[in-house]
Amino acid sequence: MTPRTPNQNKEIRQETRQQIKDAAFELFAEKGFSSTSVRAIAQQANKSKGLIYHYFDGKNDILQAIFDDLATLSNQAMDFPDELSSAERLEYLLDMIFGYIQESTEVVRLMMALALQPKAIATLKSSIEQYNAHHIEMMRPLFEDLGCENPEAEAYYLVAKLDGITLGLITLGDDYPFESMKQKVLEDYVLDQK
Repeated sequence: MTPRTPNQNKEIRQETRQQIKDAAFELFAEKGFSSTSVRAIAQQANKSKGLIYHYFDGKNDILQAIFDDLATLSNQAMDFPDELSSAERLEYLLDMIFGYIQESTEVVRLMMALALQPKAIATLKSSIEQYNAHHIEMMRPLFEDLGCENPEAEAYYLVAKLDGITLGLITLGDDYPFESMKQKVLEDYVLDQK
């Protein structure tokens, strides 16, 4: 048996780290952040408890890593092509968000469950505040260009609408008029601007 290459070792470390995060994410959402132990994460990931501590300092560190991964995905959605107008940027963003909600409903359900847990939110408070401030700051100019009187409030309002649509889809599944809601949001924010 030939020894592994450095790239193979790196891939194995990344896969193991991801398996731990995936297991923790599911447990945090299903059982609650407070009720989930590192031992339970190890069992769910089919890893040893010692291996978990090799990759993470504890469950707070795992939660932070999960949040960081989700924030990275969100930041990628906000990476607009330069040539787009504000209306086109908003449409691009909404298309990506609606696509993600529809294609990754299980992940979104886990995110919503985690977001309703006070201890998880307290652990991530600083990161969440930075994340929100950054994204509102990125969205505010779009709403300014679209002529909104209070661009910051409009950005928060859009996020609240998207949260409500997400919750509707998660709770009602195929019975929720997801496509109609998507069309309504696009009409409210984008189609009138074209």
